[in-house]
Amino acid sequence: MCTAYSENTALAYVPPDNVTNTYEDILETQFYVENEDLLIPFLDYFEENWVGKIIGRRKIRRQPRHQIDIWNCHYSVKNGLPTINNAVEEWHRGFASIIGGSHPTIWKFIDGIKKVQNLEELKREQ
Repeated sequence: MCTAYSENTALAYVPPDNVTNTYEDILETQFYVENEDLLIPFLDYFEENWVGKIIGRRKIRRQPRHQIDIWNCHYSVKNGLPTINNAVEEWHRGFASIIGGSHPTIWKFIDGIKKVQNLEELKREQ
């Protein structure tokens, strides 16, 4: 199952327009053909959520629960943009230290927002 997960995860780096065709190519590899019975629950889940499940005899894929353009990071990687939210997590840790914890009262939260605003204004002026 680890191989199936790795190959499907790699689809995040394929250009969005090629994801479905690449997924179908992956399904034809020896690993998937030999382990089809074992992989059916995983593939059903994957298709339903990430690439769209085939419906009807015409073999048309319906829209996945999560649109490909939202989860695909091909263009982010290609353009050197971050693909993770470390900057957001870093800001959150800094803000938590300003307000003195992760579950502040509303008043501490408001004071924290004011402090952050003052800091940002100082940075802009400098």
